[in-house]
Amino acid sequence: MAGVTVSDNRRAYDAIMREVRRMGRATVTIGIHGDAGQHREAEGMTVAQIGAVHEFGTAEIPARSFLRATVDGDATIAEYAEDQVREVATGKTDATKAANRIGLVAVGAVKRRIQTRIPPPLSEATRAKRAAKASHGGGLAGMGGAQTPLIDSGQLIQSIQYRAEV
Repeated sequence: MAGVTVSDNRRAYDAIMREVRRMGRATVTIGIHGDAGQHREAEGMTVAQIGAVHEFGTAEIPARSFLRATVDGDATIAEYAEDQVREVATGKTDATKAANRIGLVAVGAVKRRIQTRIPPPLSEATRAKRAAKASHGGGLAGMGGAQTPLIDSGQLIQSIQYRAEV
C-alpha cells in the first residue's frame, strides 16, 4: 500500500473553531453612530439625528433611505459576508479581520448609493438655497453636491462608518 499519512492537528482545529465561535458572536453596525457629533448647519441636531430624518423622512422632508435600502437591496453585501464566514471556517482569516472587511464593504456600498442621487430630486427651494450657498463658496457645488440629495456639506456621507465588535 502506498504511504498515506493521516494527521490529527487538534491545535489547528481548536483555533479555527474558536474563530468560528467568535464570528458567530460578532456584530457589525453600519451607519452614523451617536458620537459623530453635532451637525454643522442644523443647530441643536446631531449628525445621527439628521441621518435619521433623511432615512425615515418627516412631514416636510421626504424619506431617502440610504442605509436600509442599501443593506436590504444590495445582495453583494450578504454574499461578501458569507464569503468572509467561509474564510474564517477554513482558517484563512480570523473573525476580527472578517468583521472589519464586511464593515468596509457595507460602508462603501452605502456611500455609493448616496452618490447615485437617491430619489426624490431636491425641491426647487432646496436647489435655490444650495445655489445661494455655493455662490458664497459653501457646500459641495463643484463636486455635484448642489444637486445631489443627501450631499451638501459632505458631513453626513463622511460620518457613515462601521463598528465591528468581535
